[in-house]
Formats: sequence, structure tokens, C-alpha cells
Amino acid sequence: MNLLQKLFGPRLDPNSYAAPSPDAHVTPDPTRCVQCGVCGFNCPVGIPVRDYACRGRIVDDIRCVQCGKCVEVCPRGTLRWTRPAARLEGPDPLEAETLLAEFFGERV
Repeated sequence: MNLLQKLFGPRLDPNSYAAPSPDAHVTPDPTRCVQCGVCGFNCPVGIPVRDYACRGRIVDDIRCVQCGKCVEVCPRGTLRWTRPAARLEGPDPLEAETLLAEFFGERV
């Protein structure tokens, strides 16, 4: 815990809403969004976060600096950080189907 967190608590730490990793994206819960626009209004680079939120799309705008301001100011807790699911290594589906067919003696 750093000095700022000790003095003012974790919510006042300027980095408390920053992205947890470089591959994280702001992800909305569209059922919670009331389209107030506070998120987009507070975006330092002008991303229309509300448009993403009301459609339930991750904020994948290349201008995003991952500051977390939109997550911080959302009055309904609509926005959160998520990371893409790790891709499992293995054969592609067609290759897997072929391998299974060969294993069970079926013709492909």
C-alpha cells in the first residue's frame, strides 16, 4: 500500500482504476447503462464510451489510453476491466475432426 492509499484510501489513488494489464479492455454491462454519458464526457481522448456501453460492446478504440476514468466515474457501475480469454493451443476444429474420424475409423 503506497502513501496516497494510506492517507486517502484506495479510491482516491489516481491509478486505482487504471487497466490491470496492457491487453485489458473496458467492458460494459448494457443492462445497467442508462445512457447518461458521464463516461464519454470524462474520457480524456474523447471516445464515445456511452455508444459502446449501450450496445454492450467492449471499448476497443485505438485511442484508449487505459486510464480508467470512464470506469471510475460511471454512477451505475456499468463499466469494468476484462481481459480477452486466453486462446487454447491445439489443432483447429477441422484438423481435430479429421483426427477423431481417423481414430474411430470413420471416413472423412
